Amino acid sequence: MGMNELNPKALSSRTRVLRECRQRLITGQWPPGTIVQEKLLAAELGVSKTPVREALQYLQFVGAVTPHNRIGYIVASIELSDVIDVFHFRTMLEGELVRQVAAYPDFTWPSPPSQMSPIEREIEFHRRLYAQVAPVRMAETLAPLLDETARTGAYAKLSEALLTPLEAEHAPIIAAVCEHDTPLAQALVVVHLRHWRDSLLAVLRQKLRETQNMV
Repeated sequence: MGMNELNPKALSSRTRVLRECRQRLITGQWPPGTIVQEKLLAAELGVSKTPVREALQYLQFVGAVTPHNRIGYIVASIELSDVIDVFHFRTMLEGELVRQVAAYPDFTWPSPPSQMSPIEREIEFHRRLYAQVAPVRMAETLAPLLDETARTGAYAKLSEALLTPLEAEHAPIIAAVCEHDTPLAQALVVVHLRHWRDSLLAVLRQKLRETQNMV
């Protein structure tokens, strides 16, 4: 067991720093290419470099940042293949999780806070949908995939015309889960994830075409 696991204060700092880093990533405050330096971030957050280093090492592990000598960490680019992979793994995980939650007799639906942005509400919807049944390892596996979806959404800057119908798909999913209709709940989640994937890919492909035309 490491020293930080024995020190509640250190653990709290590490958790707080990681939460702040993830928030900056998923809201687009740190777009792809942003340079993050341990020393500067530690000074900004008023903590030692240790919790910052641990947070950035975790983000490196999940592929959100990459280390570079003498520079620090650089926020990873967003590739079309990454989006496809993220939704492939999300579909596998969430197909099983929604099966479990639809079979859960005491399911209750806590609505995400309305003051969140549409993309934040989307991610929080999936977190809360499975929170009552998700085994720890599955929840820990799903969390960075949801973060990456949010990061991609912030980068793509999806229009209201795309976000509104995507968010409208939440209600039928909740209804199917509350009625314990497992096949319907699974089908609706799969379709919802496919719509999100296709919307993101369409916007990213357009961004890529525009970039290529400028070269």
